[in-house]
Amino acid sequence: MAGTDARRFEALDSLRGIAALIVLIYHLSMTYGGFNLYSRRMIPIRIFFAGQDAVFIFFALSGFVLFLSMEKRDDFAYFPYIVRRMIRLYIPLAVTVLISALLYFFVQPVPIIDASMWLNSAGWTDTPDASTLTGHLALLDPDRFQSLNSVMWSLVHEIRISIIFPLLAFSITKSPRITVLLTAFISAMCFIFFDQPHSGNFIDVFHTGRYLFLFSAGAYLAHVRSQICQFMAERSPWPMLITAWALLSVFGSLAPLAATIAAILVLTASFASKGVRHALSWPVLIWLGRISYSLYLVHMLVILTFMHTLSEQAPHATLLALMFIFSIVIAELFYRLVERPSMSIGRRAAAWTKRLTAATS
Repeated sequence: MAGTDARRFEALDSLRGIAALIVLIYHLSMTYGGFNLYSRRMIPIRIFFAGQDAVFIFFALSGFVLFLSMEKRDDFAYFPYIVRRMIRLYIPLAVTVLISALLYFFVQPVPIIDASMWLNSAGWTDTPDASTLTGHLALLDPDRFQSLNSVMWSLVHEIRISIIFPLLAFSITKSPRITVLLTAFISAMCFIFFDQPHSGNFIDVFHTGRYLFLFSAGAYLAHVRSQICQFMAERSPWPMLITAWALLSVFGSLAPLAATIAAILVLTASFASKGVRHALSWPVLIWLGRISYSLYLVHMLVILTFMHTLSEQAPHATLLALMFIFSIVIAELFYRLVERPSMSIGRRAAAWTKRLTAATS
């Protein structure tokens, strides 16, 4: 059973890596504009450019893995958990914000004539002064406090929900169906009634509430994983995967509902189907999963730097290829130099917090 669980975690890491790669491809496809992802010709391959939808997979995956890390642990303690979780997520994010600020002053960005409107508004739109940096590091919601690394919007929600996740996990354990229904209602209401942008310095908890159900759904799948695996033992995963493809490729305009259902289906197939787990055990995908968080964090910095320095010197196709390659290379370096050390620091800090809590109790 332990070996099976290890293979499931391996498959989920690979899934996270694929999702991060899709986000990279999506952003590269947006750099120059004129690329209509929603034309009929794109339907067969649109899923490979579903960057916005891939983030939904990140959220459901987090709920699944976090629940497993807490399940049936008599020694679980909140403060060691939150210390480890915050260090693991926050240090790499903060480092990319500071690096981006340095790159801004080095590059001195101006609007790029050949680039898309999206790229010219996706980053480096505000001078990284003390106020801007503080807003970034405080994880505030306005766009100007995410302009140094635009992908950090999802990490803001990930960190906030991580803070309350132990309560969510406890609720899933005690009343799983009620918890799933309640969080679905909360997320639906947040999408329907709190979807307008705000101004000023703020923390928009309703914006974060939109993604609460995805964490809850991931936790619920982890809670009932044995039953799901038994159900899937003699069944093909293709109906689920084809449905997910259809939701993202054919009915993409229904997002976020389509993306939510697709994320749940893909996650289920990834841990419950032996065939899918085997497909996700390819060493390249396992490696991609290992650097997925770093790839997600650094690729926009690579795109902005290359576009602002080489857009007038290199052909579009060449520059896109360079940005793709360098995003992966820089992600590997960032994983070794920043992400992996932050994980080690988080483990040590959590152990120290646990000892301190035990000594004072």
